[in-house]
Amino acid sequence: MQSSTESSPVHSRRVTTTRNGPSVKWFLLFWILMIGLGVYAVYSYTNHLKDQVLNQLSLQTQQQLNILKTD
Repeated sequence: MQSSTESSPVHSRRVTTTRNGPSVKWFLLFWILMIGLGVYAVYSYTNHLKDQVLNQLSLQTQQQLNILKTD
C-alpha cells in the first residue's frame, strides 16, 4: 500500500516536470528569436540611414560643385 502511494507523487512530479520543460524551451527560443530580429532590424535601419545621409551628402556636394563651375 505504501509503495503505491509513494510512486503516485513521484509520477505526478515527473508529469509536471515534462510539461514545464518544453514550454521553457519554447519561451527561450521565442526570446532568442525576438532578440535576433531586433538586432537585424537595428542593423537594417542603420544601413538605411547611412544610405540616406550619403545620398544627401552626394547631392549637396554636386550642387556646390555646380555653383562653383558657374562662378
